[in-house]
Amino acid sequence: MAAVRPDLYRQSMVTPAARPTCTGCLQRTAVAKGLCLRCYKRRAAGKPLVDPNIARIGTRDGFGEYGVLDDDGTTVLCHECGRRLRALGYHLQVVHGTTAADYRRDHGLPRGLGLVSREISEVASANAKARIGSAGWQRFEDARDPAAAAAARDLVTIAPATIAERSRQAVANGRAARRGRVRTCPYCHATWCPLPGGHTRRTCGSPQCLSAASAKARRSQATTLASQRRSLTEGELHRLRTLTGTALLELVRSLLHEGLTQHVLAPAIGISEAGLSRFLKGVRTPSTDRPRSSAATPAGTITDLDASGQTARAVPTAGRFGR
Repeated sequence: MAAVRPDLYRQSMVTPAARPTCTGCLQRTAVAKGLCLRCYKRRAAGKPLVDPNIARIGTRDGFGEYGVLDDDGTTVLCHECGRRLRALGYHLQVVHGTTAADYRRDHGLPRGLGLVSREISEVASANAKARIGSAGWQRFEDARDPAAAAAARDLVTIAPATIAERSRQAVANGRAARRGRVRTCPYCHATWCPLPGGHTRRTCGSPQCLSAASAKARRSQATTLASQRRSLTEGELHRLRTLTGTALLELVRSLLHEGLTQHVLAPAIGISEAGLSRFLKGVRTPSTDRPRSSAATPAGTITDLDASGQTARAVPTAGRFGR
């Protein structure tokens, strides 16, 4: 058991009638420097001795009274909407989007006050008392060590060596729970230690850093594809300029399958990328695809195909795609 200060023990032996009244709130008994414990703590924290909200207790607050939980024994009143419920916790979260702690603060209720009716409170108390003497209670009694619990609560009995040992043990436990590697986010420079078995992430996880990492990955992929993309050889370039008809179409499709793009093939054939797309779809054909001389059909033109696949007319590329 922790030691009791003699001065506090002697003060507790004074009869209530002989104790002075607090000079701050003028309600409670003074325990130190003429103040009650609450006023003493408020002065130490730099707060006014009398809480301005105390004067509001009992005044109208929403559908109830400030600082008062209206309990008729079976239901309690909600200050926000005026409904009477057996418990307010779930109702506050779902209907009003607030927590029990915020509700108590906004309406001046004590932080330890349960937002349930007296009936539910009595049932919970009866259930807790019924567990005394049960099998689970007996296991708890067998496992508990009152002496060790008292030593853990009494800071005076904890030797400096014991404190140091506990610190070392805490550090060891933390080291066991984390990997021995500290990662740093390459964008915001935040640090973290990955958990064992966890996902090895490259960034801190913030939306900005994830977006930057995705953009970097896309740039890297584009660079890799560009480095792997080969250029046209002299033989392929000559065939693109001389072949016509189906032979040219098969050559273009094979080159596209090998990784070359229309952006590379279109200038080699002498048409625009749009013209090459139409050629691949069978709607247009380059002028070199026609078995006629370059004088009859200038280089760089495309021709329409009729329903039978025969050449219908020639359209200059500059006039068709130069706009």
